[in-house]
Formats: sequence, C-alpha cells, structure tokens
Amino acid sequence: MRKFVVFALFAALSVCGMLFADNDLSENGSVVIKKDTLVYKGKALKPAVKVYCGGNKPLKQKKEYTLSFENNDQIGTARAVATGAGKYSGQAVGEFTINPGPVKIKKLKSIESGFEASWKPSSGVDGYELLYTAPDESQSGSLLVAGEQSSSVQVTRLVPNTTYQVCLRSYKKVDGKNYYSAWSKAKKFTVAKSKDPDDGGDDDIDDGPAFAEKYMVVDLASGAISYLDDKPKKGWSDTYKTTKMVLRKISAGKFMMGSPTNEFGREEEEVQHEVTLTKDFYIGVFEMTQKQYAIVTGDDPSYYKGDLRPVEELSYDAIRGRNKGAEWPASSEVDEDSFFGKFRAKTGKAFDLPTEAQWEYACRAGTTTALNNGTNITNEFDDGNMFKLGRVYHNMKDGKGGYEYTTVVGCYLPNAWGLYDMHGNALEYCLDWYSENMAADPVTDPKGPETGFYRILRGGSYYFYPKESRSAYRSRYSRTDNYNNDSGIRVVLVLE
Repeated sequence: MRKFVVFALFAALSVCGMLFADNDLSENGSVVIKKDTLVYKGKALKPAVKVYCGGNKPLKQKKEYTLSFENNDQIGTARAVATGAGKYSGQAVGEFTINPGPVKIKKLKSIESGFEASWKPSSGVDGYELLYTAPDESQSGSLLVAGEQSSSVQVTRLVPNTTYQVCLRSYKKVDGKNYYSAWSKAKKFTVAKSKDPDDGGDDDIDDGPAFAEKYMVVDLASGAISYLDDKPKKGWSDTYKTTKMVLRKISAGKFMMGSPTNEFGREEEEVQHEVTLTKDFYIGVFEMTQKQYAIVTGDDPSYYKGDLRPVEELSYDAIRGRNKGAEWPASSEVDEDSFFGKFRAKTGKAFDLPTEAQWEYACRAGTTTALNNGTNITNEFDDGNMFKLGRVYHNMKDGKGGYEYTTVVGCYLPNAWGLYDMHGNALEYCLDWYSENMAADPVTDPKGPETGFYRILRGGSYYFYPKESRSAYRSRYSRTDNYNNDSGIRVVLVLE
C-alpha cells in the first residue's frame, strides 16, 4: 500500500511538471508577427503580434502574457518579447525588420556620356545605392554613394543612344548588415550621342571626353563623393584643404621611371626603365592636411601644427595598420583602426597610398627632367628652379604660407596636371617596400618587392636639399617610424 502511494505521488508530480513545462513560453512559446518588415518613421513601431504556447489558440494579452519591444525605434532588427503571465511563465521572442524610409529620384540631368541623378536626402541613413539597367545586361550597373546628406551622383561612360531604367534606394549599416529601403519608382533616361570636344584645359593629360569626372571631391564629414568637370574659376579654396578633399583623375599611360645618367644630383639606384600603368587613378591635388586627417581620425599627430599644413609624424603602420595593412603587396587590405581603415569605412571606397610608380608618374606629369616643370636643378643646395615648386631646406624662410619648416599646402607652383607640392614640404609614403636594385627591364603595374624592412617615401621635404627632392629621388623609413616630422601622405583611388 505504501509503495502504491509513493508511486501515485511520483506520477502526479511528473504530470504536474509536464503541465508546467507545457506552459513555459521559453520552451513551447512562439511569437508570430503579422507584418515582419516595417519602414522607419522616426518613432517606435509596434506591429500586431499573436503569441502561442504549444497549441493553435493564441494566448490572451495581459491575462496570459505581457508584450514589450526592443530596438523598435531605429533602423535594424527589432524584437517583440512576450513574457508569461497567470499560469504561463518564461519568454518567447519574435524578430522583425525596420528598413529605411523611401527615397525618390527628383531629377535626371544630361551630362557628357551619361547623367546626373539628384534626390532629397533621407534622415538616419548611411548612404544610397543607384541602379541603372539597360536592355543589354552587360551595360547595366550600380554604385553606392556614402553620406546621409548626399543628394546627387554622376554616372558616365554609358552607351550613347541607349535607354536606361534608373532607380534609387537608401541604406544603413547596423552591426555589419546593410538594411535597404524599397527601390524608388524607375525613371527612364536616354544617353545622348557622345561628343569629344577639347576641354580647354591647361594640361596635356588625355582625359577622354570632356566633362569626364576630372576631379573627385570627398566630403570628409559625411564621406559623400561628388565630381567636378573642372576646377573652380577662383581656384581651390581652403574648403578643399580642410573639410573636403579634392583628387585629380590621371589616365593610364607609359613613362620612363628613374633618372638619366647625366642628371645633376642623381643617385645610382635611380635606374631608368620603362613603366606601363594600365589603370586610371585619382590622386590628391594636395598633400593631406592636418585638418583633413583630424576629421577622419579624430587625431592630429603633427609636430608643426596648422590646419592647412601637411599632416606629419605618421608611420606606415598608422596609415595602413600593423596587421593586414602591413602585408602589401600580398594583400591590399588595411586594418580597421588605421587611417585608411577609417577612411574606407566612411566613403565606401578602397582609397590607399600610391605605388612608387604611380607617384612618380603623377609627379612628372609628362616631363623627363629632374623637376616637374620641365627644368633641372643646377645646385644641389641652393636652386632657384626648385624654389618655385616646393618648400625645401634652403627656402624655409621665404614667407610663403606664413610658416617656416612645413607650410600651407598649395603655396608653390603645381605641375602640368594641377598637383601641388610634389617637390618638398612633406615626404609622401608609397605602398612599396624599398629595394635599391631597380630593374632596368620594362615593367607593367609594378608593386615593388615582396618583402623588405623599409617603406618608400617620395618627393623630398622641407628638411631635404633640392637634389633630394627631385622627381626620381627615393627615400625610405621603417614602416613603424612615427617620429619623423616630415613624413606625410597623398591619397589615391585606383579605378578598376
């Protein structure tokens, strides 16, 4: 009799436990959201839900569960949380998505070989994606435009007499995932017949058709990118040296790298050889200033302070990173906490340092002389030709820019492609490892040695003599050096 009672009590407890388990929302509950994709409206969103616990009949809110929401007032993934009440216990969770609000194209304007699309910016987003499609799929494409306040973008090099469908959506990245708005209503646009007039510029570079995005402008606060057909009539204001960055488009081409054996001040390692560059690229019109660097990183490591002076006391590791960023040429990746890691994240573009070959090609701008204005130096210490082009050791007190040592970028004459301070002011890091043995054979798109101890810097500085600031002169620092108050950078973006 006693055994039977014990058994009955055990069975009753087991059934009771099963009943309790059946009423645990954590084990048997589910939250069904009627509409699990919503549009951000700037306020908390509460979609209709039904809560179940091991059956087909929904539970009653307040009596059998209470409902709360998490992250439902922002773009991203939100949660509806049902907490058991009455005879129910535990919690069940359902997720729903909040996407950015709609955006629409206001206007499509014809430009040479393409169009410019404009729209009204949306709040709370990271940028926009433009999609253009043609009957021939190979002629279609898309591009991202970073920056909440971005409101236009230009698309060029499209097929003449072809009709494209153009639409737009916004996006926001949350926890590594992009959330997109719905695509806008498509607009049709027919590309006009291509023209190829002379652009009337003052240089010899072959830019292709006129108005082909000759200058790229980066808004450093938002990361938004826009383009200019030509430089402003009044020249580059201080805005382009502080809150914005301007880069010049350089067409692919072929040149003689190094110096001829009879060049005054020549070093033996400057072996002259033919280099072919197969990809167009953008390069900074100016050396990066301290203000520009500070906007991107929040820091200014420079010794000689001044918003419009070149940023210096930089190491290769600080610029690209000591881990992934130190692996060039095996990898073009950079560390997230490096300058270029932050700049790439802000703009969505793979900006980087130039290769040594890209730097010399851009510096020379078609010249074959020691200096990029077509002249040579005649005195390795005190040379008037060099003093017109950049800040070097023996003209530190000429008053230009109002500073001694480094000075305001853009105070001296530019080269034929409109690039300033390619001679002097601050040294400029390149991607390549240093090797004193430059091959005499022709090369295409060289990346430098596979390994090394020093990284290449070019252009000389305020601390260098004229002979050490020639187009072909090669400097080197350890990649970890960050105490040199003459080491700066010039930004490049290679077009793939």
